[in-house]
Amino acid sequence: MTFTVPTRFQQFKSHLRTMLPWVILSILLGSLAVIWVGENPIRVYTRLIQEGFFTRRGFMIAIQRGTPLILTAAAATMAFRAGAINMGMAGQFMVGSTVASMAAAALAGLPKPVHLPLVLLFCAAGGAAAGFVPAFFKRVSGINEVITGMIATC
Repeated sequence: MTFTVPTRFQQFKSHLRTMLPWVILSILLGSLAVIWVGENPIRVYTRLIQEGFFTRRGFMIAIQRGTPLILTAAAATMAFRAGAINMGMAGQFMVGSTVASMAAAALAGLPKPVHLPLVLLFCAAGGAAAGFVPAFFKRVSGINEVITGMIATC
C-alpha cells in the first residue's frame, strides 16, 4: 500500500471546496438582511468593496479593525501549538491595550522612534501580566488553565 502526500494545489482545492459554500451562505444571509432593511444588496456589496479596499480611509480602517483579530488569532495558534489552552486571550488583549494606552499618554513627549517601541513593550508586558495569573496557578497548584483563564477574563 502506498500513500501520496497531497500537493499544495490539491490542499488549496480541498480548502476551497470546504470554505466556498460557507462564504456563499454568508453572502446570501447578508443579502437577506440588507433586503430586510430595504436596500439593494448588489449596491451595498459594491459600495462595501469599493470603500473598504479602494480608498485610503477604508483600507486604513480595515487594517485598524483587523489587526487585533489577526494578532489574537496568532496568539491562539501559538498557544495551541505549544500544547496550552488559552481561554483568556480577550482579557489579555484588553489589558495589553489598556496598558499601551496609558503608556502612550504618559510617554507623549518622547520622540516617535523611542515612543512606539516603548509603548509596544508596555503593551506586551500588560498582556503577559494578564496571562501570568492562569499560568501561575497551573504551575503552582495544578488548577486547570481553562478555568482560571475564563475567571481572569471575567
